Amino acid sequence: MKIDRSPSSITVVHSSPSIKTAALIKLKEKSQNQTVFLLILGIMQDRTEIRSLCCSGLGVHQSKPSWNILQIIVSSDEDATVRAEALNSIIQYSLIYGWNVIRQCFVKDSSQLVRCTLLSMLLKQRQIPVRWLIDLSTLAIADNNNKVRLYATEIFGRLSKECTSQSKQAREILILLQDDIDHQVATSAINSLCN
Repeated sequence: MKIDRSPSSITVVHSSPSIKTAALIKLKEKSQNQTVFLLILGIMQDRTEIRSLCCSGLGVHQSKPSWNILQIIVSSDEDATVRAEALNSIIQYSLIYGWNVIRQCFVKDSSQLVRCTLLSMLLKQRQIPVRWLIDLSTLAIADNNNKVRLYATEIFGRLSKECTSQSKQAREILILLQDDIDHQVATSAINSLCN
């Protein structure tokens, strides 16, 4: 593969964040291979904003190298913001294809940002198998973080209304959550049961 090493392309590794960002935005003018190569270069930069933007770009420019890099990032990047963006890209890439990576990330990564990002993305997905939603929501309800638990409560609320096969199980969990020590979780459970 011939890589474009012109000044406009290689500025993705420039020391100035504003120049890097502008260069990343111009990647839409490049070929798929060039874009993925430059996004991978961007992932190696120090600044969180650049690495996050590159993760987002890898989700748009889907390829085998993009997929492989995103899997590495969600399990090893030290910055939760970057991991959350990589996870978002994996979900956009393919929820079904990436489910094992997504679930493993939720189990292993205790970051509130990563877990909340994952749950909020799943709330928007209509094609996700119900058993997967129940699986992750059950894990999330046991989390120590109230925001993570609130997202799980909202998912159970959605399931209680939209999924006839699992509505009974979801409602049983919501009934228990009415007495939760966190008032937002309890309120969300009550609202879901009343509506």
